[in-house]
Amino acid sequence: MGVVGPRRSPSEGGYARGQETRLRIIETAIPLFARLGFENTSTREIAAEAGVNPPALQYYFDSKEGLYQACAEHIADFVTGMLDPELERAERLLHDAAPPQALIEGYCGIIAVMAELLFCRPEAENWSPMLAREQAGMGPGIAFPLMRARFLDRLNQVCARLYATVSHRPAEDPETLLRMLAMNGQLKACHIGRRDMLACLGWDEISLEQGRLIKTVIVDQIRLLLTAEWRSRSAG
Repeated sequence: MGVVGPRRSPSEGGYARGQETRLRIIETAIPLFARLGFENTSTREIAAEAGVNPPALQYYFDSKEGLYQACAEHIADFVTGMLDPELERAERLLHDAAPPQALIEGYCGIIAVMAELLFCRPEAENWSPMLAREQAGMGPGIAFPLMRARFLDRLNQVCARLYATVSHRPAEDPETLLRMLAMNGQLKACHIGRRDMLACLGWDEISLEQGRLIKTVIVDQIRLLLTAEWRSRSAG
């Protein structure tokens, strides 16, 4: 990107237009980063698709890395806006020593939101490959630490505590964490293996109705696993 001059403080109307432009650039960049990867996505291509001049990207984001981080923050805002209420509800259940059935439903509520995000929201098709690249260590390493800090670590901690309480296992034990990750991995299996799933089911794409079916099946599977775990431990 070329060097631009000092930034001017926009008027009130200019600020609103500036925010709209900034958001348009982010929403244009996310699917490009997701489809092509960080290295193969050019700032000129982003600028052209967003309908702005290339120096505008430096004005709003300083660099390509800054734009990538802004994209990750935009995704994190969207995810946390949906996920935080369920995590807070689950944390209250744990704090109040709620009965196992309530804890199981709290866990299922979290999974339902994650499934909603992945399979029932069209936005996810734009940004999920970007996050998959980061998790696989193929990106610039900017988005994944941010996602961990914003919601992934808290998500795993709450799910681990719920699972540990229901199953009477220590929350920090590696087996407990692995079992929790294996359960939640049903989401990733259907999401990352989307092409295989579509081929197996004979679907061309995931409609809203089909996305809700996926969510229902995954939530039911996790409810069954947690209930079986609780009954098995209680009987023992």
